[in-house]
Amino acid sequence: MSHVVEHGPPAELAPLVDRFWTSARGAGGAASPTRVLPDGCADVIVDVAGTRPRAFVVGPMTRAELVDDIEAHDFVAVRFRPGAAAVWFDVPLDEWVDAQVDLTDAWRDGARVVEAVAAATATPARVSRLAAELLERARASPRASVATRAVALARAVRAAAPETSVAALAAQLGLTRQHLARTFRASVGVGPKMLQRVDRMQRALALLARRPAPPLVDVALACGYADQPHLTGELVALTGRTPGAWRADPR
Repeated sequence: MSHVVEHGPPAELAPLVDRFWTSARGAGGAASPTRVLPDGCADVIVDVAGTRPRAFVVGPMTRAELVDDIEAHDFVAVRFRPGAAAVWFDVPLDEWVDAQVDLTDAWRDGARVVEAVAAATATPARVSRLAAELLERARASPRASVATRAVALARAVRAAAPETSVAALAAQLGLTRQHLARTFRASVGVGPKMLQRVDRMQRALALLARRPAPPLVDVALACGYADQPHLTGELVALTGRTPGAWRADPR
């Protein structure tokens, strides 16, 4: 089976990068589909498997995706913090929601970046090369201040209580509702409430993974859902599985 390993970013990238991650190919045999869940982030993924390595940008997700052929890939990837992608991509991120974009379409020298990462023979070296490419671009980017503000805005939205309306969020941040919604979608990809929904879902899954798992009604109330049916509806919509299924098998 493939195995995902997380790697911390260099200190200079830490304000903008959530983590690097790698996933090596398995030894073959039957494997269950991998369920990839929304997390509010955008990723750049370099696949160094085979004779023709490639890379793509994965935009923020609003629903789970089942990946059937994970065993055929050898990934070296970076996950940006919500709002941070503006440093590296001059495009409204809501254009890439639930989508994949070839890196060569996003960066004119994308092919060179892929070759540089794939040329390294060991995983740590591949991660270091991808980090070096990001650092070089970040230092030269004219959008660094824009991304820094967007990351701070996303952090403030995530820290707000789930029941806080967009209008109330905007007032707390000194913005109009329209400006907050427009700016947030362009820099983060999804709206403020969707990011809150994703965060709440992640908290619920963390509780359902505990052993022994708490009762579903307790999970719902602890995470800010109105009730257990609200929890069920949200988890089905965002992950494709019921709370009971996650409670029985949180993998």
